Amino acid sequence: MKPPRPVASVLLEELVLRKAKLDKMERGRMYAGLSVLASAVLLLVLISRTITMRSLPLAELTATPLRIAVLLVLAGALARLTTLSKKAKKKENEYDDLRAEVIERSEELWYDDDDWAERASVFAAMKERHDINLYHK
Repeated sequence: MKPPRPVASVLLEELVLRKAKLDKMERGRMYAGLSVLASAVLLLVLISRTITMRSLPLAELTATPLRIAVLLVLAGALARLTTLSKKAKKKENEYDDLRAEVIERSEELWYDDDDWAERASVFAAMKERHDINLYHK
């Protein structure tokens, strides 16, 4: 397999970089979501052990330093999840835009018959190595 044209190489390298950034952001978002879930469950367990019908919810949340700490962790994890979700959406849009551009410009990037035959092997390699589908939008 010969290397693609310089413009195609630059586009494909940028696509791989954006995919890696997107994957990293998605992993961070997953860990933040798990942190939110774990801290919420821990807080519920801590509160459910002592809650009564007459107790006030805010008083129960702040009854012990451990509950306050778990509440702060929960708030921090929620804030982190929110910011990571916004960043991940932005990264996903950037990645999808570039991927769509490569798909649309494939005839321009590989215009010879020999190049067109190589295009299929480049697309297959991108799918296999980096999980980037360039066959259709």
